[in-house]
Amino acid sequence: MRLCLIRHGEAVDESVDPDRPLTEQGRRHVADVASQLQAAGLHPRQILHSGKTRAAQTAAILNECLHASIGLARIEGLKPNDPPDAIIARIATWNDDTALVGHLPSLERIVRKLLGSGAQIRGFPAAGAAVFERDASGPWRLVGQFDPTGSSA
Repeated sequence: MRLCLIRHGEAVDESVDPDRPLTEQGRRHVADVASQLQAAGLHPRQILHSGKTRAAQTAAILNECLHASIGLARIEGLKPNDPPDAIIARIATWNDDTALVGHLPSLERIVRKLLGSGAQIRGFPAAGAAVFERDASGPWRLVGQFDPTGSSA
């Protein structure tokens, strides 16, 4: 199973719009990362998001490229300050490739739970993604990172 954690794209400032939708650059960056994920062979069955406007818009753009077979849905546990335990428990029950669109610092907390507290990854710029993989009985491992500049690891 593969799990892709994606930070929402660049959003407008709260003083401009309290809902904080994506900027045009944010939309472009998400589309760029979606193309990179598609080229890397990611085909999630579902794309789940926090429900915040910027995350829902990011998920929709990702789905335009990745065509999740189940589609999009809101899920609890991905908002900025949500603790990771509930979402980690749900992830443990999944068998299908899944993409999660969320926020900082919650995405960083999820990574630490997946890989261990000493885990080091490059971080999550706006529209940045990290892909993890596990075998049925094995631990999670980082298999790639993607960002809007086109660099991947």
